[in-house]
Amino acid sequence: MKNSVFLLLCVVSFSGLKAQETALVGTWNLTELINIDYNDTLRRSPEYIKEHKAIWELDFLKTGKFKQSSNMDPTKTMTSYEGTWRTSGPDLIVKLQIKGDTIEMNYNYEVNIGTLILKRSSQEGNHKIISKFLKK
Repeated sequence: MKNSVFLLLCVVSFSGLKAQETALVGTWNLTELINIDYNDTLRRSPEYIKEHKAIWELDFLKTGKFKQSSNMDPTKTMTSYEGTWRTSGPDLIVKLQIKGDTIEMNYNYEVNIGTLILKRSSQEGNHKIISKFLKK
C-alpha cells in the first residue's frame, strides 16, 4: 500500500512538472520587475514598464530553442539573443549565445494562469530579481 501511494505521488508530481514545462512554450512579455538588493526593493510596475516602453520578450519553442529580445540596456537599443532552454524540476536553465560565448542563466520558475514568474538570486543571496511576464 505504501509503495502504491508513493508511486502515485511521484506520477502526480512528474505530471505537474511536465504541465509547467509545456505551459512555458510560447511568447512572453515583461509586465513587472522587482529588484531586491539587501533590504532595498525597486519595483517596476506594469504602468512604469508601459510608460517607459520597456521590452523584454521571451520566446520558448517546443524544440528547446529560445529567443530573448529586449531594449532594457542603457542605450535602449533592441537586441536579440538566441539559444536553448530546458527545465529541471522548478528550475529553468537558459543558454544564450552572446557575441560568440555561451552564457547560462538559471532561474526558479513558475507558470500560473498565463503568468510566468522568473526568480534569480546572487550566489551570496543578497540580491534577487523577480520578473513577471504575460503570455502573448
